[in-house]
Amino acid sequence: MAFLRLALGLTLIAFAPVTAHGATWFCSLVPYGSFYNPKSTMFIGTATADSIPSRIDNDTASGPAYGQIIRVEKLGRQTSDAIRKAVRLSSGRVVVVPWSVRSDCHPVLWKGSAIWFTPGTHGVMAYVARPRERWIAGMPTFDAVTRDVMPGAQFSRFVDIAADWATPEEILSFFEEMPPLPYGTADKVARFKAEQARRIAIREWAKKHPRLSRLEPMNRYGQNIDKQIAVAPYDTLRSPLAGTYRMTLELRGAEPVTFYVRTGLRPSSMLWSESGRASRSEFPLGYYLLSGIAFDHDSLPAVFPYRQQGYLAALLDPRIDVRDSTVWRSGIEIFRSLAQMTAQRPSSSGISQAIQAIERSSFSGSMSYVPGELVRYPDGRFVFRQPLALGQGEITGERISTVTFQQ
Repeated sequence: MAFLRLALGLTLIAFAPVTAHGATWFCSLVPYGSFYNPKSTMFIGTATADSIPSRIDNDTASGPAYGQIIRVEKLGRQTSDAIRKAVRLSSGRVVVVPWSVRSDCHPVLWKGSAIWFTPGTHGVMAYVARPRERWIAGMPTFDAVTRDVMPGAQFSRFVDIAADWATPEEILSFFEEMPPLPYGTADKVARFKAEQARRIAIREWAKKHPRLSRLEPMNRYGQNIDKQIAVAPYDTLRSPLAGTYRMTLELRGAEPVTFYVRTGLRPSSMLWSESGRASRSEFPLGYYLLSGIAFDHDSLPAVFPYRQQGYLAALLDPRIDVRDSTVWRSGIEIFRSLAQMTAQRPSSSGISQAIQAIERSSFSGSMSYVPGELVRYPDGRFVFRQPLALGQGEITGERISTVTFQQ
């Protein structure tokens, strides 16, 4: 059975400033980096050829650091009074201090040129300000790990830099009309509500500004916005099928293989058609639950399974829903991981090859994404059964608990 991969679209690193007592930095999959951070100060500025030295001494980093001076032409409406006053007193100058980031998202001192932006770079910038006591030479100071400026070549992986861009003033006005996001919150429902409010605001803005909505980056934000709004509620769906399963793979002419599966609580991606032959529907028909796999219960993941993973799929609407049972069309895609796991057992090499053959036959063009079924009984039991392609056997199982891994 084929499955949809969880799409990680626009990925830029965003952060919070270093404090005197430690680091509150974090990496986040937030489109356009700090432009979505409600703590950011947004302004239109031009990079100068001037730099200024400073020194960092805290538990995050230690050593010399240099910042580039940016001349501010216009501050966003949400700029604090303290920063407005400081910009006025500094004759419109602010400092942007570049940082590097390790693979674990920990900040390290920037070793390159302090002239981070090419002098003359002009556009909308958005950064989080340091606490006032750590400003350089009394100028508002911003720590940065990405060259966030629009229009800008650094966004060419998302938007063609040769496309028709709005002016910096128009871009700033667009962002100022968008509701804030709860940046960095672990509350998935709160994030969903804020993100959905922003999607709706983008759609309404586009209706009022049809010409500007065709320019970048607004065009990028508004792509497929109606479908985004319609599909977004599924992001907070708590699947009634989620939990921990004990399953058995029964292959024709081979010993049964017992394994365990633990799913996430919410969909990792949506199912848009029932089979490889069917056309993609306008709205989701079902969903995939990312799943971790192990040969013993204690080895199942408690958090996101980076290895030995698969998917449990199900349609949203039950095929049967009566007093004595509820039946969902369902399917499980675990063959690749299961083949790798059995290959590590010297006595199971033949089974591993058979599982690989099943995977290849399952990915034929007309395969069903939900070839099996999951049945819920009045006593709370969930029983799974999926016949294998070409009559090679079946997978059966039962949910043994409602424990899911942490998403």
